[in-house]
Amino acid sequence: MTFQPDARARAILRGRSFAAADLKTVGEAYRVDEVRGLLNGVSRQAVVKRIADGPLLAAPGSRGLTSC
Repeated sequence: MTFQPDARARAILRGRSFAAADLKTVGEAYRVDEVRGLLNGVSRQAVVKRIADGPLLAAPGSRGLTSC
């Protein structure tokens, strides 16, 4: 028997594929404001919390946290 992902799993995989292609286009990093948009307008603090909790990886820029 083969695994058949449900609609939610397929949507997540499509989203990941889209984000990976988009990252390649923009140079492998998003600015925090872009991440906020991708996460449906969450606050900057919510992005920082996700970085601290582990689901997001961030690199500090010259003015603090500027890219993820």
